[in-house]
Amino acid sequence: MNTSLRASAHVSHKGWYSIEWNTIQQYVTKLRQRIYRAEQQNQRRRVRKLQRLLLRSKANLLLSIRRVTQQNTGKRTPGVD
Repeated sequence: MNTSLRASAHVSHKGWYSIEWNTIQQYVTKLRQRIYRAEQQNQRRRVRKLQRLLLRSKANLLLSIRRVTQQNTGKRTPGVD
C-alpha cells in the first residue's frame, strides 16, 4: 500500500476532530527518521525521494496546520512569527 494513502486513510471525511493524531504523528516521525538514516548512509537519491514524499504528504500538512492553530497557545495570533 502506498505510504501516503496509509497515512491519509486515518483522516475521515467527518472532520477535524475525528483525525487519529497519534497515528499521523507516528507516520511523520518515522518518515523523518528514514530521512535521517538515509542521510547518515550518504544515500542522496533516497534522501531526496523521502523529502519529496514528506513535503507532499497530507499527514505532514495536517500536523503543520495543527501546530500553528492549536498547539501555538499563549500567543496573540496563531501562526509562526
